[in-house]
Amino acid sequence: MNEQPQNAEAGEADDPGRIGEEQAEAIARCALALDQAKPSMGADDETLRKAVRDNADLWGRIRTYAGGDDCPLSQSMRDNLLRLADYVDRLSRTETPAEKDVESLIGINLQICEGLLEGVEAVRLRARLSSGG
Repeated sequence: MNEQPQNAEAGEADDPGRIGEEQAEAIARCALALDQAKPSMGADDETLRKAVRDNADLWGRIRTYAGGDDCPLSQSMRDNLLRLADYVDRLSRTETPAEKDVESLIGINLQICEGLLEGVEAVRLRARLSSGG
């Protein structure tokens, strides 16, 4: 989850919130794909299965990150992410998830995305304060 793109522009590496923004963007993209893949939006079953699979893959990476020994998050945050990853995994195992389950996946993604973006702002504020600017 904490990978830095090879083509990062000059100055981006100095932005303490950039990685959090990238993580939030990836999670938001999955939420959007899930929303567009809902049966009520007219999507077919294969589109739904792909969106759910892609979301499950993302949450597998989140599980790996949160479960890693070098994860900088607090233990309670790590535990919460691991529980959410388990829940996402359970919902993602069905052949074609019910719309209420897809809505649940979307809601989880949006809440985590929002939390990441709030964290980004806090990190940037701390960085500005510590640099005197």
